[in-house]
Amino acid sequence: MVETLISCPNCHHCFAVSEALSAQVEADIDARLKVDYEARLARATQEAVARSGRELKLLQEQLADQQRKLSDAQDAELALRREKAVHEFGQVDGVWIASVRAMEKIWKEREKQIERVVAGTVGMYGEMSGILGGSLSEIPALSLEAVLRLPGEAE
Repeated sequence: MVETLISCPNCHHCFAVSEALSAQVEADIDARLKVDYEARLARATQEAVARSGRELKLLQEQLADQQRKLSDAQDAELALRREKAVHEFGQVDGVWIASVRAMEKIWKEREKQIERVVAGTVGMYGEMSGILGGSLSEIPALSLEAVLRLPGEAE
């Protein structure tokens, strides 16, 4: 079979007519395939997004339902604990409870008073040490070693 040759008017390159036609046909087919591929990809993407949205909504509904059930269970447990506490307090002698509460109150007041006295003393000692420098005698209980020592350790 004899091939007919043609030459490019711009570069004067010679090639067979069948090559020119097959290249054009291939380019047309490639273009159509690309358009079809992109359309299918866009549809698949839209379907995936829609499906993901539906699944997300379903999961959010399930989560909300589980959170509601958890809240209901916590409320029920709290109600049971309250009932138990009321029952137990009802069985304890009221005078004894009142005396325990009074002593706890007194000890908390004393604790806060001691904390304020210690904080004031430490602050005053620190200020005086800053003013007087090394001429102020050291208070062993305020030294770093005493502060770092755990309660109950032997000296």
